Amino acid sequence: MKKSIIKSIVVFSILVFTNVTFSAELKINNQEGHTGDTVTFTVALNGNSSEIKNMEFSILYDSEILNFEGYKAGFLVSDFTLFYTAPLKISKKIIKVAGITSHPIPPNTTGEIVRISFTVRSCGDTKLELSKLLGSVEGFATGNGQFNCNKKQ
Repeated sequence: MKKSIIKSIVVFSILVFTNVTFSAELKINNQEGHTGDTVTFTVALNGNSSEIKNMEFSILYDSEILNFEGYKAGFLVSDFTLFYTAPLKISKKIIKVAGITSHPIPPNTTGEIVRISFTVRSCGDTKLELSKLLGSVEGFATGNGQFNCNKKQ
């Protein structure tokens, strides 16, 4: 019993004093719409154990269903020196998001990174998948978004 308590205290101390967090995540919300609608997805940060000074990630989606229209930087990256979001010229199914700053996002922060708008080209369902996380967000957990088309009646 005493050894079990000591082990628990040691594990707790390691977690607390090394500032380990298991909740660092980038997540995309879900949306529904009809052909012709404009839908907006938000990429959000849910916790981080250290400062975020730079980031790069990709979003994969079905460009037969969704057509990229544009983006708006979220409040967490409003002070970034450079921040961009654009579809890759080699593949219209991939959007690249990247940024760098001298004013880092502080640890344990939650909020919007970017809002990405699409026009629904055709009725169908598609996943918006986060991939290739680099820089300060490398190793973060990801939560993919989902678009579901509702056929007009």
